[in-house]
Amino acid sequence: MSSNMRTWTLHGLPELVSELGGDVGLILQQFNISRRQLESDDATLPSPTFIRLLEFCARELKCPDFGLRLGFRLGPEALGPIVLMAKHCETAGEAALAISSYLHAYIPALTLQLAPLNQSARRLQFTVATTGVGSTRQFLEWSMGVSLRNLKLLAGDSATPYAIHFSHPALLPLNSYKRFFGSPVYFGEEFTSLDIRKSDLNKSLAQNDPQLRQVLADYIEKTAISSDASLEEQIRTTTKILLPTGRCKLKVIANQYSMSLRTLQRRLSSEGLNFNEIVDDIRKELLAVYLQERNLPLTQVAALLGYGEQSSLTHACQRWYGRSPAQLRIEL
Repeated sequence: MSSNMRTWTLHGLPELVSELGGDVGLILQQFNISRRQLESDDATLPSPTFIRLLEFCARELKCPDFGLRLGFRLGPEALGPIVLMAKHCETAGEAALAISSYLHAYIPALTLQLAPLNQSARRLQFTVATTGVGSTRQFLEWSMGVSLRNLKLLAGDSATPYAIHFSHPALLPLNSYKRFFGSPVYFGEEFTSLDIRKSDLNKSLAQNDPQLRQVLADYIEKTAISSDASLEEQIRTTTKILLPTGRCKLKVIANQYSMSLRTLQRRLSSEGLNFNEIVDDIRKELLAVYLQERNLPLTQVAALLGYGEQSSLTHACQRWYGRSPAQLRIEL
């Protein structure tokens, strides 16, 4: 998994900056991005650079919804072959699942998870996988803009979200967001998500071609294997993201890395890595951090570490530290 993003995620940025009265050249120069990079389909830039660039433009151009505008303007280009593959799925729901599974191949800073919400909708939840970059508000709104554009591409222009949730405070008056999305919008939530109506997800796609879809999936897998981070670093990063979801399994990680389970197992074996040992080590490391949060109940600590029951946490803590979680918390 590369920590870089394709520079075609910035298509439309020069035009938007110019419309807002900014100097595109100076902004690109400040972030060491050349015009040639913007015009190349193969060029990349570090994910933290992209995230900071969005925040900088919003602040300097006095445009609080800069990320949202750029994301919605960009549309399917941000996901490249992934959207082409999605358009050849049977339904919009199957396409949304394909996008969430393969997204890390091109936008490794973001993880998507599609899960049932209620009888009327499903929830597409956004998680920023890159840490230590400061504010990610503009990046999350950019991601939401891209997702909304692709929802309309797959389910039709009349498709509107069931609801929108953002983990950050509103950057504009709430009515501005309601008019833009055409649906209820909530801020200061524990998560960021796009809730999609099942009626939209059930819509059939005219271009459905299973054979071509598989060809595109194979292409994505082949072009997504290269990485500028070690395999262990990649596995550890993704494990930390997936543990609280209860879905921290090697097959899920393989899907997010756009490779087959067998390929990932082979790569782990060739580097002398054991997935279960990595997960165990991360749980031990995080437990010491969580227990220092005295107001965090042990049941929640267990859930954050991916345990279904608190007793599993107790057994693990005894194995690691020779004492119970409650005793370890007192010592810490």
